[in-house]
Amino acid sequence: MMRTLFAVGVLAVAATARAQVDCSNPDNLCTGDPCVIPPIEVQVPCVVDFGTRTLEIPGILRVPAGPPPNNDVSFTAGRIEIRGGIRIARGRLPDVPGEVTLTAINDFVSPGRYSAPPGPRFHMFAGGNIDLQARVRRNTLGTVEAGGTLSLPAGPTLQTCEPLRGAAGVAVGRRLRCATGSTLEISSSAGGVTLDATIDVRAPASNPSGLAVSAAGDVITSILPLMGGGISLVSTGGFVFVSSPIRATQIQIAAAGDVTVGRELFAHPGDITIQGAGVDVPTTGRLDASGSGFGAGDVRVTATAADLTLGGAFSAQGESGTPGGVIEGVAAGNVVANGVFDATGIPPGCISFQAGGTVDTSGGSFAPALVPDCPG
Repeated sequence: MMRTLFAVGVLAVAATARAQVDCSNPDNLCTGDPCVIPPIEVQVPCVVDFGTRTLEIPGILRVPAGPPPNNDVSFTAGRIEIRGGIRIARGRLPDVPGEVTLTAINDFVSPGRYSAPPGPRFHMFAGGNIDLQARVRRNTLGTVEAGGTLSLPAGPTLQTCEPLRGAAGVAVGRRLRCATGSTLEISSSAGGVTLDATIDVRAPASNPSGLAVSAAGDVITSILPLMGGGISLVSTGGFVFVSSPIRATQIQIAAAGDVTVGRELFAHPGDITIQGAGVDVPTTGRLDASGSGFGAGDVRVTATAADLTLGGAFSAQGESGTPGGVIEGVAAGNVVANGVFDATGIPPGCISFQAGGTVDTSGGSFAPALVPDCPG
């Protein structure tokens, strides 16, 4: 008899542990301010507006699968702090895992853990700042968008190809990886973007990934590399400062202000295009579009309002008997070309400089010889 009662008690506890919480009333999940959700499993769909209160999840919130489209979770609150985590369960047809969307009216802080099977995403939005310290299972992070600044501090590699946006600025301090044939977008509509980590968007040549960075303010890269398919760095209202090596199929850099490139940019099999009010490539910089197969790419650098200073190494060399490419510099002000320029190949390519002011090539090395203008 005692064993029977004990078995019944265990089953009752297990059933209670598996019970799902109905989300039709926010008070079913938590009360007060801050509103602290204990470790529970919600019943999907789960769409809850906590008003202006702070929402805290210190433990694990479990999200079961469900029949689409009624299998998603959406929380809105004044401030969101996730220090525990959210776990999306695998499903068995007809139930499938859904998406989780978290929206903070003000700030969003998340050092927690997020896990899900392949397919669903965790989307994060805030009217204020987002501090994303979280561990996110690979390729399950969705769109992250902050009305203030978006910070991704140092931490484990974050695998995502979804947009990362911070209206007031974006600071990336952890390695990012995108290898699914998509373009990783990092953008700020009113601030700058600082990349202080390796960003790896390498993928098979048959399905390449890319990186597109755009900012109203300055774009600054650190000494850590950017690698992958097509890579573009664009500032519509500030400068671009590149101190990281970049290896890509194609590289585009553009700024309303000045552009400074102090490291190696290597593009194969594509081109390197740089445009800024003024452009400086010091002796530590190297622009390399050399290649074999179909030949070299082109290196084209333009200073739209000021001087162009080219003191590094520049290559559009056609390797293994392939055609050389074009190395071209154009400036509204003066051109100073004191670097090493190589556009050799079979046939050789072309090197030319044009300026609204003076062109000084006295300290440079050129192969083949300079010409007044290059095709294209």
